[in-house]
Amino acid sequence: MIKGWRIRLGSALVPRPKKGMTLVELLISLSIIVMMTAVAIPLFSGYQRRSTLSADAQSLAEFFNYARALNNNPDAFSRISQGENRSFEVKITSGNNGVWATLYPNGDPTYIIDQFGLNPKEKIQINGRQVDNFTAGISGVPPEEKLSCDGGACDTLTLKIYLASDSSVFRSVVVKNSVSGRLFSVSVE
Repeated sequence: MIKGWRIRLGSALVPRPKKGMTLVELLISLSIIVMMTAVAIPLFSGYQRRSTLSADAQSLAEFFNYARALNNNPDAFSRISQGENRSFEVKITSGNNGVWATLYPNGDPTYIIDQFGLNPKEKIQINGRQVDNFTAGISGVPPEEKLSCDGGACDTLTLKIYLASDSSVFRSVVVKNSVSGRLFSVSVE
């Protein structure tokens, strides 16, 4: 037998079949994998950012719903012993350490019921403008609940949460007052 060749009885020398792959085939396979990875990583990171943004918008909406539920629960006031004035306030603050939402009763910011922070890579606009401190109040009982914005009445409060690196990627939390037969509502858009 000659090296690399196999002899069949009654026939000429036939080359052995190759096993494995050549260097060119390996390089082509690796280049295809690199191209697929180059396309997939930006798509995945964009999906991840949008997912975090949606989760934070949903959390902020739940925060307003929680304030509303506390306001509608008479037992909440007996537990916190804050008097007859039934109202809760949500204060939104933004600064170097991110955006924070704080819930407290009856205008007493020293009595914090709950607090949460948005992702540090996110910013917030309230009713179309950038603000550092904003307070929204919820008072009254259904169907006469009232929303106040920085101490004054407002019909709709729109909180636009967006990425600091790309303001075109955003989610909005819309809080609508109980006016003209329309009940108080909180939604994520």
